[in-house]
Amino acid sequence: MDARECFSRCWQEARPAVVAYLYARTGDHAVVDDLAQETALAAWRGVRARGAPARMQAWVMGIARHKLADHLRRTRRCAGIEVDAIPAASIDAAAVRMADQVNARSRALRRCIAGLQPGQRELLARRYAAGEPLSVIAASLGQTDGSVKVRLHRIRAALRRCIDAALTRAKEQS
Repeated sequence: MDARECFSRCWQEARPAVVAYLYARTGDHAVVDDLAQETALAAWRGVRARGAPARMQAWVMGIARHKLADHLRRTRRCAGIEVDAIPAASIDAAAVRMADQVNARSRALRRCIAGLQPGQRELLARRYAAGEPLSVIAASLGQTDGSVKVRLHRIRAALRRCIDAALTRAKEQS
């Protein structure tokens, strides 16, 4: 596998945790988008220059932490807290916990999607993965927009229940 494929796969796995971490620290979607892009670019440059590290996700989270600290220094939005005074270990530990939670939820989502009926998976893929307009999907299925909305709502509700149950089982087992 070349560096591009390796990075693409690793970034897909790490991105949800990076975004969750950045959003938890900033609460601003626009800032999160910018910082996530900066993080991805820095990680890509690092992978190209040195290859992928053994613990890619932890490394990417470290990059995100540094990008956030740089952002806070630039904008002085750290509410009177000196950024350098925040122990890096505590931020890293929180980032790892958050990444573990996001990864567990992502694994549960994949298992739950795999458990759906083929028609339900296709509907999700068309609407959310391909971004197909609701009206186009409805027309191709010979249904109204409203009925497709209801189907999607029910599928999402079933996925939420499935994910919650899977996470509850995982907690009970650990």
